[in-house]
Amino acid sequence: MERYWVYDFKTAPVQRMIDEAHDERLEHYSFEKRGLGRYALEVQSGWPGGSGHYDGAGNSFPLPRAWFRLSWEEFLDKLTEQYPKRLYGYGKEELLPMDGLRRFLGFK
Repeated sequence: MERYWVYDFKTAPVQRMIDEAHDERLEHYSFEKRGLGRYALEVQSGWPGGSGHYDGAGNSFPLPRAWFRLSWEEFLDKLTEQYPKRLYGYGKEELLPMDGLRRFLGFK
């Protein structure tokens, strides 16, 4: 499986906070190319743990094939409506200019 990393806290110069009140931080936000032309959004967030790493959970969200028949902007509208920035760390404004991501997902 191929993966396109939008964000990984291990290599990011600045940590992205999702919920400052609860000290929740984004750990990674990526897209995974699966077999038969399927894709998924992979998101993980967590909280600083006593063992020097984050304690949290990751989620894998399969993306509907119908979304890939839309334009790039319409695809991002659907994506960020379903998985909003306030919960998952990225919005349309950050994803729209990512040409590498656009190509990875098969958009022209």
